[in-house]
Formats: sequence, structure tokens, C-alpha cells
Amino acid sequence: MSDPLYVNPDTGGVVIGNLYVGKNQQNARYLNYSSNIVPPSADGLINGVNITALNKRTRTSYASAVECASTWTARTSAADNQWISVCWSSELSIFVAVAASGTGDRVMTSPDGITWTSRTPAADNNWRSVCWSSELSLFVAVATSGTGDRVMTSQDGVTWTARTSAADNQWRSVCWASELSLFVAVADSGTGNRVMTSPNGITWTARTSAADNSWVSVCWASELSLFVAVAASGTGNRVMTSPNGITWTARTSANDNQWFSVCWSSELSLFVAVASTGTGNRVMTSPDGITWTARTSAADNGWLSVCWAAELSLFVAVAYTGTGDRVMTSPNGITWTTRTSAADNQWRSVCWAAELSLFVAVANSGTGDRVMTSAIGMPNSKSVVKALPSQMMVSATGNVGIGTTNPLAKLHVQGDLSISGSIFVNQQPSISYIALPVAGTLGLNTANNQYPYGSINVISGIKYIISGVLYIAKTAGTTSRINYFTMSDGTAGVSAAQWRCNFAVSGTAPMNSNPTGPALTLFWRTNVSEVTLSASETSQGISHYLDFQGEITFSSGGTFRPRWRYSVAPGGAPTFFGWISLAPVTPTGWA
Repeated sequence: MSDPLYVNPDTGGVVIGNLYVGKNQQNARYLNYSSNIVPPSADGLINGVNITALNKRTRTSYASAVECASTWTARTSAADNQWISVCWSSELSIFVAVAASGTGDRVMTSPDGITWTSRTPAADNNWRSVCWSSELSLFVAVATSGTGDRVMTSQDGVTWTARTSAADNQWRSVCWASELSLFVAVADSGTGNRVMTSPNGITWTARTSAADNSWVSVCWASELSLFVAVAASGTGNRVMTSPNGITWTARTSANDNQWFSVCWSSELSLFVAVASTGTGNRVMTSPDGITWTARTSAADNGWLSVCWAAELSLFVAVAYTGTGDRVMTSPNGITWTTRTSAADNQWRSVCWAAELSLFVAVANSGTGDRVMTSAIGMPNSKSVVKALPSQMMVSATGNVGIGTTNPLAKLHVQGDLSISGSIFVNQQPSISYIALPVAGTLGLNTANNQYPYGSINVISGIKYIISGVLYIAKTAGTTSRINYFTMSDGTAGVSAAQWRCNFAVSGTAPMNSNPTGPALTLFWRTNVSEVTLSASETSQGISHYLDFQGEITFSSGGTFRPRWRYSVAPGGAPTFFGWISLAPVTPTGWA
């Protein structure tokens, strides 16, 4: 076979070069051009590429992962409800948790796992599970109570809409399969219909379960194209699998424990399930959902939830029993270690937010502390909150765009930019800017008869270019005074300054200091920090306009705060406008 694209007539799989895309686990392997299955070799090499080593290089160290999952902090829940399930939406950068108790507040959301806000559910049902569909931008939650409304959906976690469930079963778990565009929910009640599916979260169809066991958890393995559900009841058949959510097959569980949660690790190609009963065997693992192996749990606690953090290469499970050890972790699903929980609450659910590098767990007991979060796990590329590409994006070349999807520089901002403080170029301050209102009334500081514009941080020994436009007009009063424009106020000391100004004065009173007269005048000021503009003004309607540019050096760093100052407070409130900028650029052509 020489064609780069080939459809296998026996399996329906598609061969693209050496890659086979199939519908089941046995065919989802790598193939050569003769259609012979070429699985990864024992050392993790595929066509000479060490996939295992590559995966490890893209993750944090095991020590960092352990530190993350070993340190837990109690957080204040929005209400002391029985919180049963929590999930994370990377697209919305929000956690959503649902509860089985509460009045009009059985949902809570958080952008960071720390601050939680109560939300109104579609109904006060016993909500048991919530999941997120990236493709549909939709949260779906299922309940064990309610009449024909045991499903609710939301596009933002805030506003929820009741949906008609396929049957009034006790729905315990729901998950989303991206590849099939399908939600699947499982129940612990019902007769032959303990599964329901939906392509959109709105229209649900009952499906025949493999057995009428108490199904309490379901997950999807995209690499195997397989759903796996686990149960808290049944005899030797507490697992069932399905390739499509419709046809289910009973599988032999490792033992007849009460299995409460199951998850899938794409990186390890491994299912892990945890149980609330059993002796030293409250974990089981499977590479395919069919063959399960009992594993030794870190403690015989009532384990109710387990999740996988790909970026940390770590499983984390939480429990509702135990003393100070209601968390356990494992790098491989086999070897488990207990961790100290933030409190001995009945922890019901745990999830991982890669973008925040954070685990969040919720509980159905505790006083004001029914949430706990782990320490930050890693400083990696996912440790930032996501924004829509139209809001912020990073291009393939490393350019950052804010308000643009085509950034042309390392930082490209499309729109207005507001900066509080200085801009630093090569660790030196660049242009700093103070803008006055277009028009306003000068509010004098009565202690020193001056008005503060604001301040700019400066560095000692650096020569700055200073420029600006200032205007002030007296509107009333007859108080005699001297006007100053002072450059020395603030914590920074001026060591040298020279500038030239275009200065104009309007009105009838003459100037009795340099410059003089009402005409436009060009003048120098050298090594002085204060400019005297006029004196002994008694008439109304006097206005001053100052357009200046020059250089200034500071003997000590700190804040530079240019101001208008008066020898005596004027009798009337002047009006003003203007701006001042400062930039560390050595001027040329100045004496």
C-alpha cells in the first residue's frame, strides 16, 4: 500500500501515514503501511521518539506535584449546603459546585477556588453531579430528586434552566464525550434504564444499562473511545463500558466494594476507581475498562472522588471519613500516599484546574469551610487564566495581543491603555505622564497654598526630559499673591534643572518678575526648582499659560510632584487644565 490515506475495509478505521484512527481500543494503535499494528515499544519509543520522556519534560517535577497536593487550605463556602460535586471550566475560568441541600442557593461559583458566590439553581433538587462541555459552552447538572426536571443547564454557571430528564431516576453522575458530542448520565435507580444520553443537554433519551446496579460515576476515555461506569452494588459486575453511550456491557470489577468514582488518565492510559468500602483494596485500575486490578489504598477511608492532573502527573482522591488524612495521591494509580486534609469534613468531590494549577474539593459537612484548595502546583504555560482570543492571545511567535488577534509586537494593545506608574525600558523608567482634567476648579491645600497634580516616581542620577502645558486663571477675589510653578515638591530632590518656556499672561496687571508684560516670552531657567510667574496681582481675570520643555536631574530618587503654589491663598478659586510628562532621554541641542 502506497497511498498516504487508506480506509481499512475490515475495521472501518482510517490510516494516515503511520497513524491509525479507529473506533475501539484494539485498533487505536500505530500502524505501518502494511496495516500491521505497531504498538509503542517497551521503552516508550514510537518511530524513534521517546513519548514517555517527552511527556515528562512537559510536566512539573514530582516534588512540586507532591508539595501541591500535600498542602490544603480551608476556604469559606458560599453557604453550608451539602456540596456534592465540583467542576472547572477552562474557557470561562470558573469553578461550579452543586449541592443536595439549601434554599435557592444550591449552586456556587468561583473564579479562583477561594471566593465563592451563591447562585440560584433551576430547582431545589438534590443535585449530585455537574460537568462542563467545552464544545457546547455548557454546564450540565443532574439530580436524584425532582419531577421531570432532574437536569439543569447553564452557559455561565450563573443562570440555570431546568430540563426534562429521560426518567425520574436518581441520577448520580454525568460526563461529556467531546469526540461523540454526547452527554451520558448514570443512575442508582430505575428498571433497565439507568443510563440516559443527550447531544445538547436539553433532549435526553433513556438507555438500557448493563445491569440494575447502583451506578454512581461515569467517565469518558477519548483515546479508547470508551465510557466506563462504576457502581456501589452488584455481584462481580460493578463496572460497565460502552463505546457510544447506548450499548453497555457488564465487566468484572476487581472486587465488590462500593465504587464511588472513576476517572481516566490519557497520559498513563489508565482508569482509576476508588471505593468507600473494602479492606486495603479501595482502589482498582484498568488499562482498558475491561480488566481490573485491585490496588492498596493509602487508608481504608470512605473514598468518594478521584481526579487526574495531567500537568502534575498525579491522581488525587478525597474521602468522607478518616482523621486528618482525607486526601490521598498517586503518580501511577498503584502506589498511594495519604495527605493531610484542610479539615475532617465529608469531602465529596475534587477537580483539577490546569489554568490555575489548583485542586479544589467540596464537602457536605463543616461550618463555613466546605471548600478546600491545594497549593499552586506549577508555574507552567497553563497557569494563567484564559481569555477569549479577541480579548487576549499569544501568537506562535510569542507576541501578546490585547484586543487584537494579530499582535505585531511583543505587546500589542488595540484600544486605550491606562498606566498607573512608570513604564520601564531596559530596567529604566520611560515616559511617565500626569494628565489634569480638561477643566476643573483648583482645590488648594490650605496648609501651603498649593495644588497637587499627582506624582511620578523618579530615579536618582538620571537625566530626564520634562515637558508640559499648564494653564491657570483667576476668576474672583482681590488677594495679593505671587504665583509659582514649583518642581521640587515630593520626596525626590532636584539637583539640576534647566528649561525654557513659552509664557503668556492675559489681563491688565503687568508682570513684576521675569518674564514681564502680557506678551508671549521665551525665557530660560537654570538650576532652579521653582519658577516665579507673577506678583502682587489684584485684578480679576488674570490667566497664565505655560508651555515648557527642558531637562531635570534628581539628587535622590522618589516621587516628583510638580505643583502650582501661591504665596497667599487667592480669594477666589482658579480654574486650570494641563499635562506634564517625564522621560529619561538625554536632550540634544541644549546649552
